[in-house]
Amino acid sequence: MSTLTEDTISIQSTDNEEEEIIEDDENEDEEEDDENNENEDEINENEDENENEEEDNENDNDNDNNDDKREEEDNNEGETSDQRPKTSDVWNFVDKETRKCPSCSKIFGKKTGTSSIRTHLKSHGILLIKEKQTTLDSFINKQPSEFDKKQAVFEWIILDMQPFKVVEGEAFRKMILKFDPKYQLPTRNTIKNFIIKSFNKRRENIKNYIKNIPGKVALTTDIWTSLKNEGFLGVTLHFIDENWVLRHFTLDIFQFKGSHTGEAIANEIYKILVEFELEHKTIALTTDNASNMISAARHLRAKFEHNTFIHYRCVAHILNIIVTTGLEIIKLPVKKLRKLIKSIRKSTKILEELENLSKLNNKNFLRPIIDCKTRWNSTYKMIN
Repeated sequence: MSTLTEDTISIQSTDNEEEEIIEDDENEDEEEDDENNENEDEINENEDENENEEEDNENDNDNDNNDDKREEEDNNEGETSDQRPKTSDVWNFVDKETRKCPSCSKIFGKKTGTSSIRTHLKSHGILLIKEKQTTLDSFINKQPSEFDKKQAVFEWIILDMQPFKVVEGEAFRKMILKFDPKYQLPTRNTIKNFIIKSFNKRRENIKNYIKNIPGKVALTTDIWTSLKNEGFLGVTLHFIDENWVLRHFTLDIFQFKGSHTGEAIANEIYKILVEFELEHKTIALTTDNASNMISAARHLRAKFEHNTFIHYRCVAHILNIIVTTGLEIIKLPVKKLRKLIKSIRKSTKILEELENLSKLNNKNFLRPIIDCKTRWNSTYKMIN
């Protein structure tokens, strides 16, 4: 019994030891779990801290970008007029690089604003319209001034070549009163005086512009007779500007009275050159092959002090002479055709019959045309 008891005791003691070991193991496991939980908490805390730091960095970067944008805006606000994009309409008249006034050759400084340049251009009669942002209210309520209305009438008469007395027409005045009962039309004398004054002002602007041409100039001229048998002389100016761009415009056109001799033509052209101070800048003249124009060029050369003046004959006119000479081969058939077309054009009955024949054959009716002897292409069109 004692042995059993000892064995039992030993077994019990062994069991107790195992239970203690298990408890210890369980305690150790619990401690490990606690440690693991603590480590996980620490990791989570570190992750949270990292996420917070990243968010803080993103916020800092956003703030930095915003600061950079503000700095750029501040820098743009501090730019001079030379650094900003030049979108103003004043740059249509003033060169962006040289910043020179086209009328008086004044050089504008780099910091000179467009408003100052605009005011200066207006002093020379170069009127610019400053564009402004239009709101809906201002668009609805905006009414043209009396000056704007009068200016519109002047421009209409000039551009459409209306007679001055058109403003005195009864039907025209009734129409204007329908548009605006309060508007009072200018008289024909007011229109005449305004146009003459405007013409003289612009002529002075052209004179100032020509003074600033850096190099020499060339001329083309022609004289012709109107349907009313009135002679007219036109002079065109050609030159290269400071940007190496070829320019040309009509210098003058006027009624030429008297005999169309070479000497008379040369005298009128020389008067124009003296008026615009071009007698020392003109180096060439181009005309047709008419004998009076060739004589005019010879007289004009004698008036110049320099020997660089050259007379050129128009290439197109020379080509016309060559072709006209070649057409002598068929001179007789062309003469008969010209006579036939003249007879057809004089008879309305023949024209109506020709038009009816064209309709029957489903063809477009082409009214016969007569040629001009000095233009070979018109002879080609007449034959064709």
